[in-house]
Amino acid sequence: MLASSTVLRHRLVIAGVVVSTSLVASANPLAVVPTAGETGNAIDFFIHVDYDYTLDKSSLIRERVGNPGTSPLGPVPHVNDLVFHQDSHVVTPKLEMGVFHDTWLSVALPVVIQQSRRLELDRGVERTTSTTVEDGILPAGGYDATDPSTPLAGNLMFRSVDRRGLDQVHVGLGFAAMNQAKDDTKPTWKLGAEGRISVGKIMRANPANPGGETGVSTGVHELRVWTSVDKKLGWVEPWFELYWQLPIGHRSDSLFGDPGFGTTNTDLQQQAGIGFGVDTYLLDDNANGKVEAAELKGGYASLRGRFAALDLNKDGGLDLKELAAGNITRATARRLAETDNDL
Repeated sequence: MLASSTVLRHRLVIAGVVVSTSLVASANPLAVVPTAGETGNAIDFFIHVDYDYTLDKSSLIRERVGNPGTSPLGPVPHVNDLVFHQDSHVVTPKLEMGVFHDTWLSVALPVVIQQSRRLELDRGVERTTSTTVEDGILPAGGYDATDPSTPLAGNLMFRSVDRRGLDQVHVGLGFAAMNQAKDDTKPTWKLGAEGRISVGKIMRANPANPGGETGVSTGVHELRVWTSVDKKLGWVEPWFELYWQLPIGHRSDSLFGDPGFGTTNTDLQQQAGIGFGVDTYLLDDNANGKVEAAELKGGYASLRGRFAALDLNKDGGLDLKELAAGNITRATARRLAETDNDL
């Protein structure tokens, strides 16, 4: 049985607009629907490899009883003390397997290839006035886990070792309520749920042997529910996705266990987020995955003379393999356009 407790902390993540451009229309991952048991398609398997870089920054605000200038009868004053920074690089291989019509199972292994953390003094805070130093949590010279014997300079108060490894295994189930590959009058609307099971080495600190503690796992099991919509509209393909993620339990050695003392909020915070973007296709006006002679415009117009030679399978269109075989890139097109201008 997994222990859990009430969570009152929340986090909202909003991803900025993502714009990608390709020469021909290719499937956006949000438009791909694994399926099984259909005529002419017994079962689908898809493999994705994602790379994520995450930069986190937050302020550490602490209570300071007896702060000068505050009333002893008023609420406990809060002061800015430190600023937290974290950089993470994660590679996630993912397998999706169709199990029924527009329904699939997924398994993903997010591997942290590097994660580093540091704490800096907040604006206006000195080493001698930091409450973290006053309370003996950190020494005035800070703590460098990569070189514990050397004090830190400037505003830096803490630097972690580089951490790496596996945190969780993600196992999910997805379903497409609409699939534009089967009905192009509708978008691709996908819904899913994913269990994120903690399996990796717990993230701990050991001042006596800092290099021996490089785990990345919080020890928390989570549930993530999500939905996404993707629609091809000629040469553009807008999309968005929403998710909500919450802790559902933790391992006995988790950092988020109940320490006692009447604490009520000990779980990992909940998260909710939205991502959105648009894919554009430079040449493939009809979004059929191939570039036809009439679609070669601008700097690419110079390729019309080579079209017959580039069209290796003679189907009247150039797919990604034929463009690659002919070394046709946007840089090539720019060089051809410059040559045309010179002539």
